Amino acid sequence: MSGYRSKLPPPNSIIAFEAAGRFQNFTQAARELNVTQAAVSRQIRNLEDFLGFSAFERGNGRAQLTPEGKRLFEAVVIGLEHIAGTVHGLRRRPKKTYLTVASTISFASLWLIPRIANFRHEFPDIDLRFISSDAELDLDADAIDVAIRYGNGAWPGVLVVPLLKPEIFPVCSPSLVKDGPRLQALPDLSAHTLLDRDEAGTFGVSWKTWLTRVRGDTGHIRRRVLFNNYDLLIRAAIEGQGVALGWSPLVNELLKQKILVRPIVSTMKPKDFYYLVLPKDASMNKSRDTFLKWIRRAAALH
Repeated sequence: MSGYRSKLPPPNSIIAFEAAGRFQNFTQAARELNVTQAAVSRQIRNLEDFLGFSAFERGNGRAQLTPEGKRLFEAVVIGLEHIAGTVHGLRRRPKKTYLTVASTISFASLWLIPRIANFRHEFPDIDLRFISSDAELDLDADAIDVAIRYGNGAWPGVLVVPLLKPEIFPVCSPSLVKDGPRLQALPDLSAHTLLDRDEAGTFGVSWKTWLTRVRGDTGHIRRRVLFNNYDLLIRAAIEGQGVALGWSPLVNELLKQKILVRPIVSTMKPKDFYYLVLPKDASMNKSRDTFLKWIRRAAALH
């Protein structure tokens, strides 16, 4: 395609023409453009010389558009409005200089944040923005580049990649094993307070579900403390307030540091996964691709 310079009048003459055609008056056009009336007249003459016809019928202080001028004016208005609207939208859109990562509160607190320093050390030029919520967020509405969700992966309108397969087992503080009632087998749980998920919660496995799956019945549960936040539940376990159900991706680091221990070897393997969730129509994003490679590598080492 050849350039537009030989096909279009000078840009300043087009702007002057639009204002003069809208007001039907060169003086008012000059006032809006903050130039003299003579400057507007000169630009209109340049335009008419380029076109080879008169765009205005002049007289009595008015400048009436000719039939040819009307056709040109309509085309100019459409073009300038489209350009102005596009420029306005682009100027209002904030320049995104960060990578937005969303996850559940517990995953962010117990798994992601303890590891993210390694990512930032390895890729210091990638700025991060975190959104933590147990609600299922809209990736497009919240400008999310990558989300980590737990479930069956059957979410419409997104791309999913398996990240971590959890296991669930009892955990508690070392002091509870040392100083509390015996805690070596499933029947011993009846002598302890069980730190449990609120049944109304949207995420998690309750002790009732876990015991039914592992043992076939719930046994005798004497005392429970309910939480609607898994992070707080684990904090209570660390403080020695009872026995919690530990999710292997989330508590592995605490077990490694011996902040928590596994007093009972029994475990449950749920059918669902932690998934990486991506916008279905996501454009190429080097920062996101770098993060995806890093987090999958970190998950393989968990």
